[in-house]
Amino acid sequence: MNSDAERVRKNFEIVCGNTINIYLKDLLANNPKVIGDVKEILNSFNRECVSVLNWGLFEIPLEGNYRFLNWKTGEHLAFANYFSEEKSFLPMYVDEHSNEQVASTLKEAIEMEYKNDPK
Repeated sequence: MNSDAERVRKNFEIVCGNTINIYLKDLLANNPKVIGDVKEILNSFNRECVSVLNWGLFEIPLEGNYRFLNWKTGEHLAFANYFSEEKSFLPMYVDEHSNEQVASTLKEAIEMEYKNDPK
Protein backbone atom coordinates (compact mmCIF):
# COMPACT_ATOMS: atom_id res chain seq x y z
CA MET A 1 0.00 0.00 0.00
CA ASN A 2 1.44 3.41 -0.86
CA SER A 3 2.30 5.83 1.92
CA ASP A 4 -0.46 8.35 1.07
CA ALA A 5 -3.18 5.69 1.21
CA GLU A 6 -1.74 4.30 4.45
CA ARG A 7 -1.60 7.79 5.99
CA VAL A 8 -5.24 8.45 5.01
CA ARG A 9 -6.27 5.09 6.51
CA LYS A 10 -4.50 5.86 9.79
CA ASN A 11 -5.88 9.40 9.88
CA PHE A 12 -9.37 8.05 9.19
CA GLU A 13 -9.03 5.76 12.21
CA ILE A 14 -7.90 8.73 14.33
CA VAL A 15 -10.84 10.89 13.21
CA CYS A 16 -13.26 8.01 13.86
CA GLY A 17 -11.81 7.58 17.34
CA ASN A 18 -12.14 11.30 18.04
CA THR A 19 -15.76 11.45 16.83
CA ILE A 20 -18.07 11.20 19.83
CA ASN A 21 -21.54 11.47 18.28
CA ILE A 22 -22.87 7.92 17.90
CA TYR A 23 -24.80 8.75 14.72
CA LEU A 24 -21.70 10.21 13.07
CA LYS A 25 -19.69 7.19 14.23
CA ASP A 26 -22.28 4.96 12.55
CA LEU A 27 -22.01 6.95 9.30
CA LEU A 28 -18.20 6.73 9.44
CA ALA A 29 -18.46 2.97 9.87
CA ASN A 30 -21.24 2.14 7.43
CA ASN A 31 -21.94 4.88 4.87
CA PRO A 32 -19.70 4.55 1.78
CA LYS A 33 -20.35 8.15 0.66
CA VAL A 34 -19.42 9.64 4.04
CA ILE A 35 -16.38 7.37 4.29
CA GLY A 36 -15.22 8.43 0.81
CA ASP A 37 -15.87 12.12 1.47
CA VAL A 38 -14.01 12.11 4.79
CA LYS A 39 -11.06 10.27 3.24
CA GLU A 40 -10.97 12.85 0.44
CA ILE A 41 -10.95 15.61 3.07
CA LEU A 42 -8.15 13.86 4.97
CA ASN A 43 -6.03 14.11 1.83
CA SER A 44 -6.17 17.90 2.36
CA PHE A 45 -4.82 17.47 5.88
CA ASN A 46 -1.99 15.34 4.45
CA ARG A 47 -1.17 17.75 1.62
CA GLU A 48 -0.88 20.65 4.06
CA CYS A 49 0.90 18.63 6.76
CA VAL A 50 -1.83 19.34 9.33
CA SER A 51 -2.09 16.70 12.05
CA VAL A 52 -5.50 15.13 12.70
CA LEU A 53 -4.41 13.98 16.16
CA ASN A 54 -7.25 15.64 18.11
CA TRP A 55 -9.72 16.22 15.28
CA GLY A 56 -13.07 14.46 15.06
CA LEU A 57 -16.10 14.79 12.84
CA PHE A 58 -18.43 17.21 14.62
CA GLU A 59 -21.40 17.52 12.28
CA ILE A 60 -22.70 17.13 8.75
CA PRO A 61 -25.14 20.06 8.62
CA LEU A 62 -26.09 19.39 5.00
CA GLU A 63 -24.98 17.21 2.12
CA GLY A 64 -21.51 18.15 0.94
CA ASN A 65 -20.60 19.96 4.16
CA TYR A 66 -18.49 18.43 6.92
CA ARG A 67 -17.47 20.19 10.13
CA PHE A 68 -14.60 18.97 12.26
CA LEU A 69 -13.67 19.94 15.82
CA ASN A 70 -10.32 19.76 17.54
CA TRP A 71 -11.42 18.48 20.94
CA LYS A 72 -8.23 19.68 22.60
CA THR A 73 -8.06 23.26 21.28
CA GLY A 74 -11.72 23.91 20.43
CA GLU A 75 -10.79 24.91 16.87
CA HIS A 76 -13.34 24.30 14.11
CA LEU A 77 -12.71 23.42 10.49
CA ALA A 78 -15.29 22.97 7.76
CA PHE A 79 -15.18 21.60 4.23
CA ALA A 80 -17.75 21.93 1.48
CA ASN A 81 -17.88 20.62 -2.07
CA TYR A 82 -20.59 22.93 -3.39
CA PHE A 83 -18.20 25.85 -4.02
CA SER A 84 -16.18 23.89 -6.57
CA GLU A 85 -17.26 23.06 -10.11
CA GLU A 86 -15.34 19.78 -9.76
CA LYS A 87 -17.21 19.04 -6.50
CA SER A 88 -13.91 18.76 -4.64
CA PHE A 89 -13.90 19.62 -0.95
CA LEU A 90 -12.53 23.05 -0.09
CA PRO A 91 -11.69 24.37 3.39
CA MET A 92 -14.05 27.08 4.53
CA TYR A 93 -14.97 29.28 7.45
CA VAL A 94 -17.94 31.35 8.57
CA ASP A 95 -17.27 35.09 8.41
CA GLU A 96 -18.49 37.83 10.77
CA HIS A 97 -21.75 38.07 8.78
CA SER A 98 -22.41 34.30 9.11
CA ASN A 99 -21.59 33.65 5.46
CA GLU A 100 -19.53 30.68 4.33
CA GLN A 101 -16.23 31.71 2.76
CA VAL A 102 -13.68 29.53 0.97
CA ALA A 103 -10.19 29.62 2.46
CA SER A 104 -7.00 29.09 0.50
CA THR A 105 -5.57 26.71 3.14
CA LEU A 106 -6.72 24.70 6.14
CA LYS A 107 -4.67 26.91 8.44
CA GLU A 108 -6.36 30.03 7.05
CA ALA A 109 -9.80 28.44 7.57
CA ILE A 110 -8.94 27.59 11.19
CA GLU A 111 -7.57 31.08 11.87
CA MET A 112 -10.52 32.86 10.25
CA GLU A 113 -13.09 30.64 11.97
CA TYR A 114 -11.44 31.36 15.32
CA LYS A 115 -11.17 35.09 14.55
CA ASN A 116 -14.88 35.30 13.71
CA ASP A 117 -16.04 33.14 16.64
CA PRO A 118 -18.23 35.39 18.84
CA LYS A 119 -17.07 33.84 22.14
